[in-house]
Amino acid sequence: YYNEYKSYLRHMSRDEVIGALYHVLERIKAESRLVDSQLTDLHVLCGQHLIPALALVDSQSVSKLTAPSGQNVVRVKSLGRTCTYTCLPEVLFCTCKSFTTSVVHRGEDVLCKHLLAALLNQAIGTMMCVESNEEEIVELLASV
Repeated sequence: YYNEYKSYLRHMSRDEVIGALYHVLERIKAESRLVDSQLTDLHVLCGQHLIPALALVDSQSVSKLTAPSGQNVVRVKSLGRTCTYTCLPEVLFCTCKSFTTSVVHRGEDVLCKHLLAALLNQAIGTMMCVESNEEEIVELLASV
């Protein structure tokens, strides 16, 4: 089953894979939880990024910083390291090296584990929200 889907996936464009990912995320959002069939779909679409992303979700390493104006960014803290990355899920962007290398330069992946964790947290509805100020949000966005 999995190998058949992986073979099919190779023939899909980046936009088709992203569309399929958003479809799965909408199903997760509708149920407010992950079920086995969705995990299978996510594994096919996201491969090796799924398990690390789920670990980030489980460890509550994802938070959304929101300023009074409504401007926000998502921050994802790496497990076992002191690195924290800025993600912009609306535009499928992350500041980590893996995103730059595997997604932007090589085109091997459509996202990284940090971005997938942010998207999963949004879909499940477990995003930790933190009030911030405009200056911090602007600073984080400027560093992107």
